[in-house]
Amino acid sequence: MDIGIIVVFFLLMITVALARNIHDKASQKLESEKKSALLDFYTKNRVRSLILMVVLVVVFLFLSEQMPERKNQILGGYAILLSLYIVINAYINTKKLRNEQFPQEFIKALMLSNAVRVIGIVAILVYLMFIAN
Repeated sequence: MDIGIIVVFFLLMITVALARNIHDKASQKLESEKKSALLDFYTKNRVRSLILMVVLVVVFLFLSEQMPERKNQILGGYAILLSLYIVINAYINTKKLRNEQFPQEFIKALMLSNAVRVIGIVAILVYLMFIAN
């Protein structure tokens, strides 16, 4: 097995764990009322996010199966769509949290958490597109 893919997946796991840690620490500083509002916020968004991610993955897998010779183009398109999804989702969430009067410190921590998560995702996509070939 290629050691590079192990390193990149390990990096992804570290960035996801770090992002979660940043988010959890910021959430702990919220007042009880805001914590409850945050739980409602995530519950409502979870279904929408899950549906969009499932559609992205299904389309990616379908295209990969149908056109294996265009693997890099399909992966590149998937990376672009995934990046757009993350950026748009972060923008919408930030805007909603500001409208709900969440503390700016929490919103900044959430943005940092998203950025850390994106670093891990970008690392694995770059590896798959350019190095693993």
